[in-house]
Amino acid sequence: MTVHNVLSMGTGHKSCVMNKMIYAENPVKAFLSEELTYEPGEKFVYNTGATLLLSIIVQKYTGKTVYEYLYEKYFKYLDHAPEGHHRSRAFGRSCGRRFYGDRLTEQAT
Repeated sequence: MTVHNVLSMGTGHKSCVMNKMIYAENPVKAFLSEELTYEPGEKFVYNTGATLLLSIIVQKYTGKTVYEYLYEKYFKYLDHAPEGHHRSRAFGRSCGRRFYGDRLTEQAT
């Protein structure tokens, strides 16, 4: 499984593995140890666990939260930063922000 597979939610899982990640001592291990039904990249299956895994990867390799990283690379160039910061209750990690699409779209255009 590659980061591209995780980004495109083509992880190979039969269904979302987020519930198993929430209750696991090690959410990354829970994600990676879940049985694969498909070859990674073969089939799209909506998987919130993949999104959480990506936020963990960003934080590990950049030392920044997803929002901090996206702000530095993208949001600071807009006139409007998104609102509604979201933190995962399960892990205390910053998973990103809740976007108000209509306002973001108006500001970005």
